Amino acid sequence: MNRTRIIFFVIIGLAIVIVLGGVVLNLVTNQQEPLQPEVSDEVLEIHIVSALPVAEWVQEAAHQFNAEGHTLEGRPIHVTVTPMDGLTAKGRYEREEMDPLPTAWIPDSRYLVELVNAAYKERLGRDVFLTDGEYRARPLAISLLTWGIYDSRAKVLEDQYGELSWQAIHDAAIAPGGWGELGGQNEWGYFKLAISNPRKNISGLAAMVAAAGEYFGKTNITVEDVTDPAFQAWLSEIRLL
Repeated sequence: MNRTRIIFFVIIGLAIVIVLGGVVLNLVTNQQEPLQPEVSDEVLEIHIVSALPVAEWVQEAAHQFNAEGHTLEGRPIHVTVTPMDGLTAKGRYEREEMDPLPTAWIPDSRYLVELVNAAYKERLGRDVFLTDGEYRARPLAISLLTWGIYDSRAKVLEDQYGELSWQAIHDAAIAPGGWGELGGQNEWGYFKLAISNPRKNISGLAAMVAAAGEYFGKTNITVEDVTDPAFQAWLSEIRLL
C-alpha cells in the first residue's frame, strides 16, 4: 500500500471518529436536563393611542384582555389605552412628544399616519411607519361618512328636497322658519346641524372635505378647494366655520 493511500485511509478514519464522537456527545447531552430559558415576571406593557370615536370600545377590549391574564414567555401582559384626537397625536408624533412611545396607534384616518411618516422621512431620511412589504400600514376599518337623523325629520327633508345631500342640509340649516317652513312641526324648532369644528377635530375636517366634494362635484379635493372663498362663505352660512 503506497503512502498516498495510507494518508487517504487515515483521513477517512479520523472523519469517522469525529462523526462517532459527535453522535456519542449528542446522546450524552440529550440525557442531561434541557436548558431552561430565564423567566422574568416583569410586566410587559403595551401602550396604545386610540382615536376618540373608537376609544371607548378599545378601552373595553383592553380591560377584558387584561382581566384574562395573558402572558408571553411567562411575562404578564398589560395593555394601556390612551384616547387622543388624531390631530393632537399627529402633532405629538412630529414634535417627538409621545411619552411613552406607543406600541400601536389607532388613528382617525390613514392620512394622519402618512403625514407623520412624511415628516419623519424628511427629518430622518427613512420611513418610520412602513408602507411596503409584509409590515405595511393597513387600516383596521374603512367606513363612509354618514348622516345621523331621526326618521321623522329625515322624511320631511326627503319630501322637501328629494334626497339628503350637503345642499339639502345647507338649505335646511338656513331656513328662517325652521322645521315648520320645511314641512315639519313648528314645535321642532329650528334645524339643528351638529358637526365638530374642523379646526379642532378630525371628524369635522373630514366633514368639511366631504362637503367640498359635493360643492365642487369631484372626488379629488385640494387645499385650494377647501380654502376657496366662495366655498368658505357657503360653509359659514351653516355655521360649520
